[in-house]
Amino acid sequence: MEPQRIGLVGCGYWGSNLCRVLAQHPGVELRWISDPAPKALEKARRIMQELNEVGIDMDAVTLQLQHEGVKSFADSYDQLIQTLEQRRKALARA
Repeated sequence: MEPQRIGLVGCGYWGSNLCRVLAQHPGVELRWISDPAPKALEKARRIMQELNEVGIDMDAVTLQLQHEGVKSFADSYDQLIQTLEQRRKALARA
């Protein structure tokens, strides 16, 4: 089973705990962390460093996420265009 991909917004009191737990969970892939507060962001940076130390390259993860996101959008768009074309043809025959 593929791990669930998670993004975390907010690394304050509960967010930092969630970040730690999610990063250690075998069924979760923590892909993105964001927080506007400098202290919380620093804590997230430390966690990201720990991830790097165990071999998780977040730059590679981010790039993969970008590629998967673009592909997902393109696939959905192609499906939409195909559906619209089928319906246009059906209406033209009616």
